[in-house]
Amino acid sequence: MSEITYNLKYAMLSLLAVIVAITLTNCTPKTNIPLRIGSNLWTGYETLYLARDLGYYNDQPIRLVDYPSGTEEVRAYRNKEIEGAGLSIDQALVLGATQENIRIIAIMDVSNGGDVILGKPEFADMKALKGKRVGVESSALGAFFIARALEKNDMTAKDIQIVSLELTEHERAYKEGKVDAVVTFGPARSKLLAAGAKLLFDSSQIPGEIVDTLAVSTEAIANSPETIQRVFEKLSEAFKEDMNHADIEKSLRSFR
Repeated sequence: MSEITYNLKYAMLSLLAVIVAITLTNCTPKTNIPLRIGSNLWTGYETLYLARDLGYYNDQPIRLVDYPSGTEEVRAYRNKEIEGAGLSIDQALVLGATQENIRIIAIMDVSNGGDVILGKPEFADMKALKGKRVGVESSALGAFFIARALEKNDMTAKDIQIVSLELTEHERAYKEGKVDAVVTFGPARSKLLAAGAKLLFDSSQIPGEIVDTLAVSTEAIANSPETIQRVFEKLSEAFKEDMNHADIEKSLRSFR
């Protein structure tokens, strides 16, 4: 994490913490049930995991629930398995269209190269994907990202063959030759690049368009305002830690 990115994220979180503190002052907690927050192993949510790994949630009714991707988090929220979730902004907005009780309470990160389109080594650029099979997760983010990548390269969806894939299928489908390219992120991105896949497009080419958020239910805001405030406090503490500390680097390594 660069110093500029670190300072920006810290300032953003600090401001949000103040806003949330003011908002929650007028809320009266009614229950003390655990606040279950769904998340996935993605750089945008690394601070949630860092706070947990440093023990900041040990004495708090805060529980992180791991999911393979945001798609599973959306399903879990709809099934009332969690009260909050780390979601890309498009996922949060799509969820909000059918779940009126969801509220975005924080901007966690802005993708700057973490979301990618990877293809076979012989592909020179995006235009080499014409007529090829491209694996894409069936989510709003997947659809948005591939659409923007095609648009930036004067292409349309008609120029490629879309293959619907779950995030857990990305690596295997590419290595087994079921797709010629894949829209992916996180561990699959790192493993495929290490295996020789060619980077054809990434989110740094559409700056500020892919945003990671933290969203929670209105019931959680009403019933557990102190717990939500504690989430912000602990995230702020995690940000203040020395990012070059060996233990912290080990904690974050799984995201990179």
